[in-house]
Amino acid sequence: MNDIELTIEPSYKCMLGCKICSSIGIDENIILNNEELEAILLKIGNKVKVIRLSGGEPLLIPIKKLISYIELINEYCNELETFEILTSGVIRNLYMSNRFLVVCKVEAMFHRTNAKNKRVCITLYGEHLFHEEITNIKGSYELTLGVINTLRSNNIDVYVETPIISYGSMGIIDICRLNNLQLKVLKLLKHGRAKNLPVFSKRKQQYVVKLMKEKYNDIIISNSLLDNNICKCDRKNKITILPDGTFVHCVGTKQLRIQDNILDIKGKICEMI
Repeated sequence: MNDIELTIEPSYKCMLGCKICSSIGIDENIILNNEELEAILLKIGNKVKVIRLSGGEPLLIPIKKLISYIELINEYCNELETFEILTSGVIRNLYMSNRFLVVCKVEAMFHRTNAKNKRVCITLYGEHLFHEEITNIKGSYELTLGVINTLRSNNIDVYVETPIISYGSMGIIDICRLNNLQLKVLKLLKHGRAKNLPVFSKRKQQYVVKLMKEKYNDIIISNSLLDNNICKCDRKNKITILPDGTFVHCVGTKQLRIQDNILDIKGKICEMI
């Protein structure tokens, strides 16, 4: 298997309490150790083209630990093309210190990675009130926008990612258009904290995306929202490592704790690799 996309979720710790979060079920105090990361990179590192650092909130991890991950990635992933950090942009409650710390950690990792392309993906759900309704944190909207503006002023490539929650998700379009931001839209799955929420059907989510496209062109649509009868996620080129050292093929399946979807670091990674 070539051109692997590896998502690393080092911790589920986060300052937000998003109603739709899928990163639940593992102790927030667990942090992915270097031995587990090295074990997977030793087996597949030379095939990894894309790495996404996600979570939880990855920027809550101490900077020394984050740099140690980068050093392992540099050692084993010789063909790495893209390194992305997926963040909410919220790691402190204070506006100025939050922006400063986020930028410092991002720049430290980007300075050390050997990847050709480096991007930050910011999760934003919509306009002010809608975003904070989903995050359950007052002030999170201003903190996130402040981080976006500060990252861009430091010449860091930023784009926005959002799941289709309801028609309230339409508000993200005006934000992206005003700030000239690329938008990636995702299918919201009924799992994690969203398991008991009234989630739009796939057809209804696709309709919201259609309305978005009519208002804004710079949109990337995830495979699971494209016009097909099934999710076109190619599991063969995706692997996600979780904080407790277990693996799933795709972020979207990490709540499916069945043997077919779990890869054990102590055993074979997967027959498809």
